[in-house]
Amino acid sequence: MTDLTRWRLNVDEGRHTWEYLESDEECKKRPQSFIEKYWIGLPYKQEELELATTAKQAAINGFRFFRQLQTEDGHWAGAYDGPMFITPGIVFVNFITGQTPDPYQSKELIRYLFNRANVNDGGWGLHFEGKSTVFGTAMNYTLLRILGVDQDYPPMIKARNTLHELGSATAISSWGKFWLSALGVYEWDGMLPLLPEPWLFPEFIPFFPGNWWVHTRAVYLGMSHIYSLRKSMPLNDLTRSLRNELYTQDYDTIDWKAQQLNVSEADRYVPLSFTLKAFNYVSNVYERFHIPSLRKKAIEETLLQIHLEIENTNYLCLAPVNFAVNMLAMYYEHGPTSKWFTGMLDRRIDALWLCREGLAGTGTNGSQLWDTALAAQACIYSGLSNLEEN
Repeated sequence: MTDLTRWRLNVDEGRHTWEYLESDEECKKRPQSFIEKYWIGLPYKQEELELATTAKQAAINGFRFFRQLQTEDGHWAGAYDGPMFITPGIVFVNFITGQTPDPYQSKELIRYLFNRANVNDGGWGLHFEGKSTVFGTAMNYTLLRILGVDQDYPPMIKARNTLHELGSATAISSWGKFWLSALGVYEWDGMLPLLPEPWLFPEFIPFFPGNWWVHTRAVYLGMSHIYSLRKSMPLNDLTRSLRNELYTQDYDTIDWKAQQLNVSEADRYVPLSFTLKAFNYVSNVYERFHIPSLRKKAIEETLLQIHLEIENTNYLCLAPVNFAVNMLAMYYEHGPTSKWFTGMLDRRIDALWLCREGLAGTGTNGSQLWDTALAAQACIYSGLSNLEEN
């Protein structure tokens, strides 16, 4: 755990990022604000409000408190955590691309994960309120190992035992299969084929990804591109160890093709359908005999679409999940010194929020747009905007 009194929130036209001040001099120049203390969970001074006896007075009191959470640039910043699959992607892409981890961020990420572990079995779910799953447990266990937590630390042993009881990482769902393959602790053959060719389909065909829900197609875009490259980071001591820790059998003896449809019952929400099995069979046949020229054209199309998204969102992408995937694609396609990759490096911290439990990835780079809009509407419709103080 870090010294929480040293954290400051930087805001700039709606953007907010957390910074750790190392020197006492910096801390004196920038005393912690009410907002910072409130969100981190430190004691703060609150003005005494007159006891409300009417609904209107209660609303006035509530808004007087809420006003104190407005940042200096006018927006409302706040926690937007919950999903337990967001932070891993950000940490994984940093690790794969060789970035030096921020020691203060790492400590707070670790604190958050242990605070959010399920008390009964030490694992993690899809959401911090959910039961432990292979996806949540394998992803966050791997994240903690990358951040330097020892495999023999008791909470890690507890989490690992839960993972093994649920079926081990062989039974992880598709996004998990993708990231573990990218890390070199799973095999690409163990994934349902993520074909890039559908991006060449006409728009009137239902299988054209542009017709899918926005988050589905955005994540599929980057994943299908990287799947086509079939690249994994080189093995090192940590990933060799993870190959042992994540599974209940020797890594080299696993039948990876047989894992494509292997998803733990803890992770499965609907039964495995005949349609999915048939689609998987056809996809595997195509992947084996795909046309190189068509694959090349499809890869060019996915790369173009990734470029357009990065440009249109000023390097943020739709959300942190596909941000991390696209960042890895830019690293492979353009290298670590390219504008594409370095531009995304600067945006990594936008989706990290420091709360009472620690530091975690958020659903987007914040919820400030709708929070601010709703706050303004509430102020107007309640008549509070007519008060001079507002």
